Amino acid sequence: MAVDISWEIEGVKEFNRTLENITTDLKDFSEPLDECADNLLKSFETNYAAQGGLFGGWSPLARSTIERKIQKGWSLNILEATGKMRKNFEKEVTKDYARLFNPTSYFKYHQSRGSRTKLPRRVMMMIDKKRKDKIIESFRNFILRVTGKAKDKQIWKS
Repeated sequence: MAVDISWEIEGVKEFNRTLENITTDLKDFSEPLDECADNLLKSFETNYAAQGGLFGGWSPLARSTIERKIQKGWSLNILEATGKMRKNFEKEVTKDYARLFNPTSYFKYHQSRGSRTKLPRRVMMMIDKKRKDKIIESFRNFILRVTGKAKDKQIWKS
């Protein structure tokens, strides 16, 4: 004797449609990536204004550097003679990545972790815990909006 068992779960069809929409919407992360890139660029500018204070501070200028800057009429701010490097931070965002960079040729010498004899390391770009938490928050808000779990556009405010 064979027994057939069947059942119907209320809401399964609606749930499956929701999942199909979510997988489509979660193929493009350009919105949270762009938001994160903009937030990071703002923090890099804040770090510059604070003379590196956001990420531990920058070593003071050597006396010879100060004298040279005075002779040339340049700003006495650290890492800012002409302002070119400070103004040159850029972003590139696609649906699945964000790239932040500074194409100024000498940027890499200041930012790198390479061994040093004269030029001190002065970090301009960094993702520390505070910025990492903000990135997680941006993605969490995006996913909650896409899945319909958020009632308004953003549920966590910073």
